[in-house]
Amino acid sequence: MPRLDRISRVIATNLDPLLDMPQAARASLGAISRVKERWRRASSEGGWRVAEDWFAPPIDRLVVACVSAAASAQWLEAAEALGLARGQAGVGIDETITDIGCLAATASLKSNMPDPWELSRAVARGWARGAAASLGSESVRDPASGLGTIGYLAARLEEIYRAAEAAGRDPTAAHYLLFVDTEVTGAGPIHRLIRAAGLGEVMRQVFCAGEPLACVNAPAAVGIGVVDKDLDAAVLMARLRVRLSRHFASLSDDHLVRLPAHLWVEQLPATYDLTLDRLSSVARCRPVSG
Repeated sequence: MPRLDRISRVIATNLDPLLDMPQAARASLGAISRVKERWRRASSEGGWRVAEDWFAPPIDRLVVACVSAAASAQWLEAAEALGLARGQAGVGIDETITDIGCLAATASLKSNMPDPWELSRAVARGWARGAAASLGSESVRDPASGLGTIGYLAARLEEIYRAAEAAGRDPTAAHYLLFVDTEVTGAGPIHRLIRAAGLGEVMRQVFCAGEPLACVNAPAAVGIGVVDKDLDAAVLMARLRVRLSRHFASLSDDHLVRLPAHLWVEQLPATYDLTLDRLSSVARCRPVSG
């Protein structure tokens, strides 16, 4: 019974402020909850990838602005704060803009809402700051796989695009992205570490020195290959499959990875921004071939 008494006290403690709250204020809380839920559902239906990652504190500020007829400046300040949070969390710009568009659609009857274009611009400003800060704070080495991080790969990609632009070359004609997915269900934390370490070791064995490699999420990695008439992507993929199978079979850990591994090649996107968006998409969900 003492445990039930403690639970009762906790419930009472949390309910008392609401019971003492004026009726109008409690009605506002209900409106906030309804708007937030409609926004969350619309964003999920609009393509938000990871449901658990959707909430961020600035969301509450935006919803309060919606239900309280706040001034335009309050909306835009909260929108920029949300963009900052999204950028720091590694959410792609397309997903971020789509999400704020879902709020605009949800709150379309609110006369105090700024123009949706202004909301999108505010979110984009915040996202750019957050993404830049996130990139600058990242380590260059993934501790589990020993491969580079997404931040490292982004820096190397920028060099590739800048060099191609300076030389008047098409970067998509000289490089490609090779993805490796070794995901299986049911692997525990220790098994995931073993898998990551093995994946990193094999990637370094197969790719040439100097070719950028990175871990994009727990089960997957990507390499930037150089188009070479003597060693095409199909040969590289075949070598990776064989080496991965041998490596994990020798450790008696072949049940921890998808064997044969799922590999696919994508042409390097036309612009640096498109490449980052593609990598962000793979990093935030289970990889699927493009």
